[in-house]
Formats: sequence, C-alpha cells, structure tokens
Amino acid sequence: MQFRSDETEQNSLFAFSVRDLVPKDSNIWSYIELFDSVDLSKFDNAYSGEGEVPLEPRLMLRTIFYGLTNGVVSGRKLMDRCRYDNRFLVLSGNQRPDRRSFDRFVNRHSVNFSLLMKDIVELAREKGLVNLGQISIDGSRFKAHTSPNKVVRYDKIDKTLNHIENRLKELKKNLSKENKIEIREAERKKKRIEEAKKKIEDEYSARTKKHRSINNCSKSLNDIDAQSMSHKSESQGFKYGYNVQVAVAGESQIIVSEDIHDSATDYQALPKLLDKIEADYDTVPDKVLVDRGYKSHTNLRELEERGIEGFVGVTGPKEDEIEIQDIEYLTPEKDIHSYRCMSGKVVPIDGRRKDGRTQLKFKESFCQDCEHQDKCKLFGKKTLNVPERSDFLRLVKLYQRSRTEEYKQIYARRKACVEPVFGNMKYNKLFMLYVVGKKKVSTKFTMMCIAHNIEKIINKSKNLPHYFNNYIETVSKAVQYFTNCRQVLFS
Repeated sequence: MQFRSDETEQNSLFAFSVRDLVPKDSNIWSYIELFDSVDLSKFDNAYSGEGEVPLEPRLMLRTIFYGLTNGVVSGRKLMDRCRYDNRFLVLSGNQRPDRRSFDRFVNRHSVNFSLLMKDIVELAREKGLVNLGQISIDGSRFKAHTSPNKVVRYDKIDKTLNHIENRLKELKKNLSKENKIEIREAERKKKRIEEAKKKIEDEYSARTKKHRSINNCSKSLNDIDAQSMSHKSESQGFKYGYNVQVAVAGESQIIVSEDIHDSATDYQALPKLLDKIEADYDTVPDKVLVDRGYKSHTNLRELEERGIEGFVGVTGPKEDEIEIQDIEYLTPEKDIHSYRCMSGKVVPIDGRRKDGRTQLKFKESFCQDCEHQDKCKLFGKKTLNVPERSDFLRLVKLYQRSRTEEYKQIYARRKACVEPVFGNMKYNKLFMLYVVGKKKVSTKFTMMCIAHNIEKIINKSKNLPHYFNNYIETVSKAVQYFTNCRQVLFS
C-alpha cells in the first residue's frame, strides 16, 4: 500500500514568499487591500522617530481588526495567532509582535481610533453602503470586567480608603520589587475609588436641591471598575457593566456613531448621539428609528427642533393595533395648565413635579355616575402625570401616527437594522470587555464597531480586490519565465 509521504523536510526548488502559505480565496487579502486604501497618516505621526524602530501601524491595524472579526480580542491570543496561524503571520508582515506591543499600540492610539471610525464610514459611503437619511439607534449592556462581589457601599467608602492607606504605609516601609508592584496597584485602586466617590457626590447634589445629608446614600460602586454601573439583568439579577449606544445607517448595518452612556436608561442618550452624528458628518438624518426606551417628551421636542421625523416605539402592539394611551382620554386647555376628561370635567391638579410635569389626582367621587366608565381607561386611577401642553400634544400626535400603516412599515425595519449588530458582537464575535475604566472601554468598543463595519464592507463588496489581479498576473509571468528557461536549457 502506498501513501503520500511527509514533504516538510524536502527543500523547495524555488524560493517562496510567506504569502504563498495562505490560499488565494482567503479574506485576508481584502483586509490588506482595505487598509492600503485608507489614510493612516494620523497613526504614523504619533511616533517621534527616536528609540527602537516600531512596527508599521498598517500591519498592526489589519492584524488587530482581523482578530476582532474572528473573535480574537486579547493581545495574548493575538500573539499566539501571529506565531502559529499563517493568516495572522501574513497580516503582521511576518513580524510576530508580542502581547505588550498590541497593548501599547492600543493605548498610544486611543484617540486615533475614533478618527479611523469616520474614515471607515466614509469608505462605506463611497461604496454606496451608507445612507445617512435614515438612522436606527439602540443600546445594549455589556458586562464589565469585574466581579459582582467586589461592591462597596457609599457609606463604607471612607472605611475602604482608610484600609488602603494603611496598607500603603506598610508596603512603603520595605521597598522591594514585589512591594513596588503592590504599591502601584493600591494607588491605582485608591484613585479609582476617590474618582467614583466624587462622581456619586456630584450626581447626588445635582439630583437633590435641598441640603440633605449624603451619608445615608444607598448607592454603591464596584471595587475593581468603579466607573461601571449597576444594571438589572433578567437572568443574573443586578450586574455591573456599561450602557453602549450605536447609530446604524439604513439596512446595511454599518455603525456610523457609537457612545458609552453614563446612565442605565436609554432616553437621555439620544441628543448626544445626534450631536455626534452632526459633528462628524456635517448632516442631520431625515428619519430616526428608536424603540420605546427612548420615548419621552424631551426627545420628541429635540427631534422636532432638529427637523427630524421621529419613529419612536410606543406600548407594544395589541391585536395588530396600538392601544389607546391614558393621556389620549384628556383634552388640554389652551391658556392654563388644566385638562378635561371625556365627560368634559376639569381634572383636579395635585401639584407640579420637578421635571415640569403636572400631577393630576382622581378622587373617588370624580368618576362616579360617569357614562364613560366602560370606555375610559382613567376610571380607577388615582394619579396621572402629564407634561405641559406643547409636549402633551407631541405625545398625542405620536400615538396617532403610530397607528398608520406607513408608520408601522417604517418602524418595523428597525429590528432588521440595529438589532443584528449587537447579536453579531455578543454571540458571533463573543466580544467581551477585558479592560477597566470608561476610557479604555470606550476605545475597545470603538474598535469593535470598526471591525464590524470592515466585515460588512468586505462581505458586501462583490468585486475581487485588485490585489488578486496583480498577484495572479505576477505568478503567471513567473511561471511563463521559468517555462521559457526550461525550454532553453533542455532543448
């Protein structure tokens, strides 16, 4: 029986390139061509030219983003791939950088990644994949790189800081090599906790106008990542993480803007994202699609002032028809802040809230002997908070528009535009946060958005890269040359 033998010890007749180890139909050639077409001067100018010769940023970028596309998110895993995977060997220019090189590169160019994000979006616009006329916005929660057990309450922060200071005094008595590392980590931990404490105090003072004691504040922070926020999870209860926001253009699923929101709720993130889109691309979208987490009279007012047609989610569908909201049973007065119910009676006002809304109070005797008890949803309610007249009319107009077929068809496309983006990141790419602090988390998430956009651009490009044509032409000329030499030698 004959078998094919091991040919790894056989010397090659002709010299070959490292690129010959990767098949021609691999998608790494598309990454190489894409980064050859993007202006990376901002990355090159970040180096002074002194010291050891650094790796070319183009090699590092295409290696990092190809790794993010394939679920390789840490510098240690990238280092292993650059040693044993031919694709990463070609992408890194056969330089085989270590994990520290990747970490230093990301930290050095943390500002330039946001600029690269805009360049990639502009490249997608040139290819006709991005239309900024219709934008879909949504948010998601990513778990922070921390433990839920490392939680410190505000009333115990001072005790924790005193413990760290005492520990630092003990470590500084003996300045050994091991102690210097522990001192550095303890000082960083102390700085993070102090910054988080100040943030809690500022938020508490801004939220409470009266001079209340903050010592009884029940808010807590995480000891490892003090800038992360507590989010409620359906499966795991409360966990610490970050609220990330993305704006997706049309149905191409290209991310045009991203942000790390400072609050666990989504509705306050909309104006900031719209400002960022207008600043980056000097344009305002015609239509904005958001779910009901962004529904508020302030957001409706913001969209109207910007001249944007908003498609905002309301209460879920009920038998293919949007149910009538509570405030639609009221009619606002023109001159004063008062409202009438279906029977024409003025609803008593219980007071004004801090956010400008009016609190209506329904007494038991108010709805007695009313002929609209079976139709009116206000029957049985005790209180109801309604906005001022102009915001009230905007909300009612939104509810009326949401029942039209045109509104339903346009809003139904939101799930196909923005929902698969987070699904691709969380379940296909298994993207997780391996860094601590809002600044590093923001950089990592921007990089993930760039990797997502590059993958979409390459998958939607039908033409083969020009590099393939040049490569095939060069190989054909080489084969023809050696064939002619062989004919001359053996003729």
